[in-house]
Amino acid sequence: MGWFGCALLAGVVALPLSAGTSLARQGRERDAGAFVVTVNGAVVGREEFSIREGRAGSRDGFTVTSRRLSGDGDVTLAATTELGPDSQPVAAQLAEPKAERRTYIELSPRLITVRAVTPVGESVREYPGGTPLWLADPGVLAWFAMLPPVGTGRLTVLWPRENRCETWEIADRGVEPAPPGSDSKSLRHIVLGTAPNERHLWYDDAGRLRKLEDPTGLQAVRAAH
Repeated sequence: MGWFGCALLAGVVALPLSAGTSLARQGRERDAGAFVVTVNGAVVGREEFSIREGRAGSRDGFTVTSRRLSGDGDVTLAATTELGPDSQPVAAQLAEPKAERRTYIELSPRLITVRAVTPVGESVREYPGGTPLWLADPGVLAWFAMLPPVGTGRLTVLWPRENRCETWEIADRGVEPAPPGSDSKSLRHIVLGTAPNERHLWYDDAGRLRKLEDPTGLQAVRAAH
C-alpha cells in the first residue's frame, strides 16, 4: 500500500462557517443490513447501512447511507455518499455528533475537495483526483458494501477525516470457502493493499459484502436478519 497516492494540493484554508448542501437518498433499495463490529474479538458496536438506486437530482448512480453505533447505541458517525453510474464516489458527507464536526467531500477524476466544518469555522484541503477513486474511514464500513472495481489493479484511496491519500493494490482471489463467522458456504475474496496492511473483503454471489477484516484487528460480519 502506497502512502502517497495523491499529494496535498492546498493546505488548510480558514473559511467563514456556512451550511453544507445535504445529500438525499432516493430510489429502490438495492441492499440494506447491519454489520457487527469487533476489534481483536471484542464487540465495539455495529453499523447499519442501506444502498439505494439514484442520487440527489439524478436517477442514475447510487446513494449509500450508514450509521456507526457504539455499544451503548449512540450514533458516533453518520455518512451519506453518492456514487455515479460507474459506482465511483462523487460526493459524501460525514457527521460526528459528539465532536460537532461535519466533513464534505467532492470527488472527480481531476480534483478531490475535502471541507471540514466545526463550530469555530471551516478548513479546506484539495488533492489531485484519480481513476478509479475510493473512500476509506475506520467508521464507515458501508463504503466497501459495493464491490470495488477489481479489474483495475490499483485504487486511489482517500481518507477524508485523516487528510491522507494512498494507492492500494486490488486483487481478486475468486470464490473460496467462506471464512469463520460467515453464514455462507463460499464467498468471493477481494484483497486491498499489500501485506502486512491488507484488507480482506468477502462478497456473496449477489455482490453483497458479508465480512471484512483490516490490519488493525477490526472485523465486521453481516448480522443475520
